[in-house]
Amino acid sequence: MGKLQEAIDDFSRAIQLKSDVPSYYSGRGNIHWAMNRSQDALNDFSKSLELDPKFRDALIGRAKVYSKSGMPEQTIADASAAIELSQHANDNFDLFLLRASQYRKRGNTREALVALLRAFIVAPAGISFAIVATSIMTIICFVLIVNRFRKINNI
Repeated sequence: MGKLQEAIDDFSRAIQLKSDVPSYYSGRGNIHWAMNRSQDALNDFSKSLELDPKFRDALIGRAKVYSKSGMPEQTIADASAAIELSQHANDNFDLFLLRASQYRKRGNTREALVALLRAFIVAPAGISFAIVATSIMTIICFVLIVNRFRKINNI
């Protein structure tokens, strides 16, 4: 982790020289994220967004931190904002998958399926149809099992 710490130190020096550059905070946040320092990453991504609320890289980074921290509402909000700011639809594949997972955690199966379908629509050429199809089938099976359980138990 020596090189990563050096990169953090470089970004920190840059921030000391010019503290109003969102990409410095976002860059340092990405390194903190790579080092599993979620709170430091969250702080840097949030500072970046204070400086520029439409800084897409910081929104994506913070969405990942929120997701790992079990905060689906915040994850969905940041992922959605990043999708809105995207210049190219195929840049959003991972964000739609992230949103789908968070909707599923909230128990919102319909929105999870919609997000998965949108991921499939914008999937880059290298992404296998099988990956998206498997995710969709997993959610459908889960819904069927839950509905069957409810029916058996009169819920």
